[in-house]
Amino acid sequence: MNNLFFKIKLLKRISILKSLYWSFKLFPWKSAIRIPLFVYPNTVIKVSGNFTLPTTTHDADIHTGMIRIGQPLTWLIDKKCSTYLDVAGNLTFKGNTIIGHGSRILVGRSGKLTIGEHFSVSGCLRICCEHNIAIGCNCMFSWDVSLLDTDYHPIVNQDGVVTNRPRPISIGNHVWIGCNNTILKGVSIADDIVVSSGNTIKTSLRKSNSIYGKKSDNITLLKESVTWSNQIFDR
Repeated sequence: MNNLFFKIKLLKRISILKSLYWSFKLFPWKSAIRIPLFVYPNTVIKVSGNFTLPTTTHDADIHTGMIRIGQPLTWLIDKKCSTYLDVAGNLTFKGNTIIGHGSRILVGRSGKLTIGEHFSVSGCLRICCEHNIAIGCNCMFSWDVSLLDTDYHPIVNQDGVVTNRPRPISIGNHVWIGCNNTILKGVSIADDIVVSSGNTIKTSLRKSNSIYGKKSDNITLLKESVTWSNQIFDR
């Protein structure tokens, strides 16, 4: 009964017409009838590329509201903030995903963005993907997290060679990124890592079961032999 009331409450908050439209536009009929995509008010979606769920060939794995775009999750972000999802390249969701409101996700024509199962972000996520960004399973991002695999504007040396080409970003499984973090191109983050708030991450974080954070203006290993619980999907 509690589960039924929870679903009714969710349905009252979403944009029914947008959810129906995008579910049937993006997915096969047998999957779309289950309305796998919940689109919330103040959300704009543009898809000229590929928007896929690997499970679309297994209809039993598709369920209502498994992908939620623009869901209000925290009072710290104004509910009137718009959410934008623009996919010109390839976007793949591997399972349950919650993208909080105020987020901006841009996947360029040559970009490939993969988001693992049980991913959640509080809101105001910024992703600029022109090359390759992969986020593992069971990851949780706080608000104001940015991922950029490109500088957009090329820098050319005296020999005419571009020195700042796009580079991939890889985030492992069960990673918690705190608020106000920026993850730049070429960064790889290992499994089971917590990143404290307020960092610009330029180098890879390789030691699992650890907390990384700022110390003397550099991000460094702060604590080892730790883990964390994803309260959104673990409950």
